[in-house]
Amino acid sequence: MISGSSYQIQNEVGTPQLNYETGGTTVPFTDGVTVTPTGTIDFDSLGRPYQSGSPIGSAVVFTVSASGESTTVSVTPQTGLVQ
Repeated sequence: MISGSSYQIQNEVGTPQLNYETGGTTVPFTDGVTVTPTGTIDFDSLGRPYQSGSPIGSAVVFTVSASGESTTVSVTPQTGLVQ
């Protein structure tokens, strides 16, 4: 799950998983970093990405912004490749 200022890893039934680095279940982004849009992407056991229970049909693109600059991160259908 991605919010504007943090992210969370959840298991297959939506239970947040402990992040051993932070000791919590939510990991904040570095100060000043934002990600849009917010939402949830699920991956099955083969790494295929889903949203709202359905396989994604086209790349899901997130914009990561900080200090007046931004870049995009895409999640590819079928393979789940993040680039």
